[in-house]
Amino acid sequence: MVTGLLKALVVLGRVVPRSALLAMADGLGSFAFHASGRYRNVAYKNLRMTFGNTLTPVEITQITRDVFRTFAKSFIAEFPWSAGASTEAIRKIVVLKEQDKVTIDRLLGLNRGMIVTTAHFGNFELLGPRFGADGYKISVVVRNDPNSALAEAINDVRRNSYDVIPRGQAARQVIKRLREGTVVAMLPDQKSDDLLLSFFDIPTGTVAGPAVLALRTGAPILPVYCVRQPDDTHEIVLGEPIIYSPTDDQVADIRAVMTEINRSIELIVRKYPGQWLWLHDRWRNVPELIAREAGEDGMVTA
Repeated sequence: MVTGLLKALVVLGRVVPRSALLAMADGLGSFAFHASGRYRNVAYKNLRMTFGNTLTPVEITQITRDVFRTFAKSFIAEFPWSAGASTEAIRKIVVLKEQDKVTIDRLLGLNRGMIVTTAHFGNFELLGPRFGADGYKISVVVRNDPNSALAEAINDVRRNSYDVIPRGQAARQVIKRLREGTVVAMLPDQKSDDLLLSFFDIPTGTVAGPAVLALRTGAPILPVYCVRQPDDTHEIVLGEPIIYSPTDDQVADIRAVMTEINRSIELIVRKYPGQWLWLHDRWRNVPELIAREAGEDGMVTA
């Protein structure tokens, strides 16, 4: 059913104005906010834990409502719309500043490829089409939906603009593409059992993959975010590039790189809290990770 709905939305995206799709998605996002108590409560819990008393209950409710609306617009309206959008249309609604292209070109000029780290933030699905519209070769590491038919339908849309690497097959393919000078995008902002690092000043399960691959290949890391604007255009925002020289302590190197990536994601989320996926239970596995690290080391560091 969901697969059929996505295909229908792709058809609609070719014939219905984007403005109309956005209005429909905005309404559905507001409806989902009221209807989905489970995810609403996860967002409330996460926001209270990370922001503490700096947000009022009214502000937490508004941010959560914005999250539902943001992701409804992204996936119900703009994702299917992007399947048939021209490069000119993509450039018009997703702004990539010339000075940021200079930064991208400088990093690619190191001839080691480049790892782009982003997050489930804003309309991250438009990063691939926007990079592709400027002629950059880009591959994106994706976590496929358990429903194989739905995963294939989603990836069919993505392949209109960029290459897709399934997460379970990522390492070898990522290394190959980096050696070919490709941009490889990864989203390291969801829970993981790899590392326990600080995120919003809280010990948080964090993936190790981007750091491991960057240290192995020498590829620079560039945090990149697609920020939704009030008029539903988007602006590409770059974080500080991460170029890390390995030491003799591989574990410390990985932790240092991923700490920088966590810090970059935290900065953009603090600035635009209504655009990050607070509905994901990022901290659910933390007690188990704390127990694991205490058992291994006798102490926990984050």
